[in-house]
Amino acid sequence: MVPPQDGADTARTEGTLRITEKCVLLDSPGETMLLYWPADRAAWDPATRTITFTNFDSTIVTVASGDQVVLGGSGDNGSESGTSGQGWVTRTTWVAPPGASCPLDSRWAVGAVAKD
Repeated sequence: MVPPQDGADTARTEGTLRITEKCVLLDSPGETMLLYWPADRAAWDPATRTITFTNFDSTIVTVASGDQVVLGGSGDNGSESGTSGQGWVTRTTWVAPPGASCPLDSRWAVGAVAKD
């Protein structure tokens, strides 16, 4: 999780949500992306292993591992940005950083969530 954000980019991606013990990932054909969430709009429930997200339009969506989702926001990877995964983690301000075992090369800043 990252500190609260004033807004979000409007790019779109979709795939299958995968929640592990240390990472929240989006699996789409040919790519797995680490998802990172604004702390003021996302809540983790360890009992149900779900994430509840409040979109800017005030809709609330609860998602779990295996759900097909459409995400707004923005993403990049080490090839596009020229920044390694570890370099990206180091330069980002975190509320809760990703686990050391999480894939870091492709990442997505979640700005909106819908179930597909």
